Amino acid sequence: MASSTQDNIQVCIQDVSRSFREGDQLHSVLKNLNAEFIRGETVSLKGRSGSGKSTLTVADNIRLVLELNGVPEPEIAERIEELLASIELADRNNSYPDVLSGGEQQRVAIARALAHRPLLLLVDEPTGNLDDKTTEGVLELLARLALDVTNDSF
Repeated sequence: MASSTQDNIQVCIQDVSRSFREGDQLHSVLKNLNAEFIRGETVSLKGRSGSGKSTLTVADNIRLVLELNGVPEPEIAERIEELLASIELADRNNSYPDVLSGGEQQRVAIARALAHRPLLLLVDEPTGNLDDKTTEGVLELLARLALDVTNDSF
């Protein structure tokens, strides 16, 4: 018997609203959003520059990955704290991506990739758009994290 579309739904969003404050102005970027995402479906988020496509804070970027992977809430907070400390951005957990440097954004991307504790992490040009000093820092971070994982495995 063929499975229905309903059986293949991986993520269901109901009545999601999102706003952010910029100075004294409140920007509402999502209002009562409802969506269903099906296994194997490719979805893109479109909007003009400044429309709020990337309004997640640093911690929320990592939180999203953990929530989508079914990590229980108490563990999410602990893991976010652990990851932000490991990438030396614990003090930037409430920052928005547009106020981070290129190196900080790259480190957040690494933490997001590591959030669900993958067995294998493949990186493609993790320092492609970074200056030499930031490149060195990101490579050192990847090496340190790889060493931590290796030591924890034995």
